[in-house]
Amino acid sequence: MEVLSGPWADLALLLRQTVTQTDRETDSFLPLWLFGLLLFLSVSLLLLQLIIYLSWKLRQVEAELSEFPRDSSAIYRKSRSVGSHSHT
Repeated sequence: MEVLSGPWADLALLLRQTVTQTDRETDSFLPLWLFGLLLFLSVSLLLLQLIIYLSWKLRQVEAELSEFPRDSSAIYRKSRSVGSHSHT
């Protein structure tokens, strides 16, 4: 990496001074800000995990249902026939 020289060095120095100055001014708010950011990120990740899990589970259930269409209709027919026999 090249060493900054000329106006770029002045700009970098100015930015560095500005950052350290604002850090000193907002030092008391920094832990609260970091805590809020951490809380937001963790909640977002949990929601993302939940959405991914639910979509995966839904796909799994759809795959199981499409695998055995005859079994479900056989169960339906069986329950219908049991119901009709109980009336006689």
